[in-house]
Amino acid sequence: MTPNPEPDKDFPWWLVIVTITGLWLFYEVWASE
Repeated sequence: MTPNPEPDKDFPWWLVIVTITGLWLFYEVWASE
């Protein structure tokens, strides 16, 4: 578990959270109408 000297190549875990949250909010808005 050594630090990666090139963080840009690391898996964007934050992107997964943003995507799931965005899809969930979109579904909530779409289902409520």
